[in-house]
Amino acid sequence: MAFVDDLESIGFVFQSEGRGGVRHYTLQGNRFLTYYCHVADDESGGVFSWEFALGEFCVTRGLQVGANDVLNIFLYSEADVAVPPNVASVVAQIDATETRLNSLRLADPGI
Repeated sequence: MAFVDDLESIGFVFQSEGRGGVRHYTLQGNRFLTYYCHVADDESGGVFSWEFALGEFCVTRGLQVGANDVLNIFLYSEADVAVPPNVASVVAQIDATETRLNSLRLADPGI
């Protein structure tokens, strides 16, 4: 349980158990950003992913996306990332996600 204990020590919370014993943990980055770590039943590693509630975020800024179905518009990474059973690899993915999201400068004339 070392991997799970380490995840919990940085704030991840158990959410549910899925097929094959995979355990799902979440961490709130902010009120719109949620990190996920899906841990193998034998703690041999996991899968890191995240979602950003883009629709809800835009509403708070006086913006809308598409038809403004705010509860169903999320931003995700193109692919989830397999992580070894150590918290440093999960923290590295959180840092990479934050760097990527912080780089979104929508008014940048260079895009």
